[in-house]
Order: sequence, then structure tokens, then C-alpha cells
Amino acid sequence: MVSHLKNLRLFFISGLILLFILVNSVCVFASNNAQNITVFDNADLLTPEEETKLIEKAKQYSNLPIDIVFLTYANNNGLDTLTYTDIFYDKLVRELNYDIDGIMFAIDMQGREVYISTSEMVVDLINDAELDRAIDKGYSSLRDGDYYKALEKISKSALSTVEHWYLSGTENIGYIVKETIINSLWFSPILILVFISRRKKLLKKHNEVNNFVSAEANIPDNDCVIIDIASNFVRSYDTRVKVSSSSSSSSSGSRHRSGSSHRSSGGRRSGGRGRKF
Repeated sequence: MVSHLKNLRLFFISGLILLFILVNSVCVFASNNAQNITVFDNADLLTPEEETKLIEKAKQYSNLPIDIVFLTYANNNGLDTLTYTDIFYDKLVRELNYDIDGIMFAIDMQGREVYISTSEMVVDLINDAELDRAIDKGYSSLRDGDYYKALEKISKSALSTVEHWYLSGTENIGYIVKETIINSLWFSPILILVFISRRKKLLKKHNEVNNFVSAEANIPDNDCVIIDIASNFVRSYDTRVKVSSSSSSSSSGSRHRSGSSHRSSGGRRSGGRGRKF
């Protein structure tokens, strides 16, 4: 009975520790969820009022833990849009502390190309076909020279898709679990110390039991009869390993959702689609 109470108390304490970790991680996750929404109109295609309207419309997606960037430029330095946008977003992450999870809508006036660049988590939230459909929405406006309308339509379509799949749960849960694990690592030394302390107590008790059994074994047969005394002190330990019936099928949905991706020079997982106009 005493042993059961001790095990119950240990289970209760472990539960409190795990609850503390979870609450702390969720709080850290929420506090790090500040969103950057920025317009870099380096090609001077937009009026100040249009820049403000783009930002206001993008704020409708403030529930997404990603940064949203609009970029126009007239000099691509001889780089294709994929390379140029990768370098640009790497610079934002490295120098201006932008989130590594983000989406950027770019217009390259020298190369006459529109491009949607996705970073890290966003690669899993919108695939290539959906990026193409977003570009379709604003393509006629691009051809007509209405760059604000083009960016407004393209971003609305892409961000609506990202929001839909984010709120659908699969990618969202995986992301939160990843953040929870990362943010909980600081607490692991305490858990290790608790485990070591508990293990020492178990070993001490186990040694006391062995000494008791040895002492009983030395009692002459005439004095008493020992009936299976060791059975009272046998402990069984179960090690259970969860084996997935199909590890490939568990991640197939995520791979199906993902767009094509590559590594930027800054090490980010980056994706995107573009089109000449």
C-alpha cells in the first residue's frame, strides 16, 4: 500500500512538472509571435497610400505566426528572382531579426517577373499549384501595370490558402509540438536530476531487500519455513517502444501539401513560384 502511494505521488509530481513545461512553452510561443508586415517598394511602383493599404489588408492574417513582406525592385544585379529574393529575406532574418517563417511577394521590374517566396513552415502550408493559382489572380493586373492591385490579389489568395492549411491543424500542431520541445530543453537538467534521485532510492531499497533475503536464507530449516519469499520483492519493468505501422504514410500528407523547396545561402528551407509578365 505504501509503495502504491509513493508511485501515485511520483506520478502526480511528474504530471505537475509536465504541465508547468507545457504552460511555459505556450507562453514563450505566444510571446515570440510578433508579426512583421512590411513593404519595400524599391522600384517605386506604389504610392504611400497603396503601401498602407497592403499592410492593412495583410493584418487580417495576424493569427499566422509568420512574417509578410512585399518587395519591388528595379535592379536585380544580374540575379534571377529566386536567388535575389532568397538573399533579400536572408538579410531580413540575419540583420533585422525577421521570423525565419515567412512569405514574400516580389516584383522584379528588370526581369519583368512576379515571384512568391516561401520560407520554412510556409513551404508546408502552400504547394506549387496553389502558388500558381495565387499568381493567376493578379496576373492581368500586372500586365495592365496596376502593381498595387496585382500584389493585393496575389497576396490575398496566397495568404488565405496558408491560413486555411494552418488552421486545419496538421501543420499547426506539428509546429507547436516542435516549439514546445525546443522551448522545454532548458528544463531537462531538472528532470534528469529527479530521475537520478529516484533511481538511487530504488537501488537503495533493492539492496536492502537483497540483504534481507540473504539473511532469511541463513536461518536453519528447523526454525521456520520460507515460502517463496523472493516473489514478494520481484519487480518487473516494461519497456514499450511505439512502432509505427507505416512511418511513410504518417508524413505523406505533409509532403503532399509541401511546395518544392531548396536551401537558401543562409540555410533556410525556401520555396516559391514565379512568372514572367
